[in-house]
Amino acid sequence: MKQSELMASVNAGGLFLVATFVSGRVESITIRDKKTGQARGANIIKEIVMTDTEPCIVSRWMKDDQKAEDYKVPCAKGQKIVVRVKPQGMNVPEVNGTCEILT
Repeated sequence: MKQSELMASVNAGGLFLVATFVSGRVESITIRDKKTGQARGANIIKEIVMTDTEPCIVSRWMKDDQKAEDYKVPCAKGQKIVVRVKPQGMNVPEVNGTCEILT
């Protein structure tokens, strides 16, 4: 993402983290299928990033047809990245932080 695109999105109210990439992995878990009620496997991508003050875990579900082995780390360790914060499902993103006036 270009700096100008980031600033335009932030000024429009977008929620972003600017961070340094640390690592990424896939966790395989068992969940209950909503349609059938049966247990099934699912994969979650977890990527660790470091903001200027705090480490953060960025997670998202892999698509059902993707295998854990298909995951490729999106960037190199230490690379500066932008994380677009999005809700999981129908939830509203919840963040812990401090509100500061922008001057």
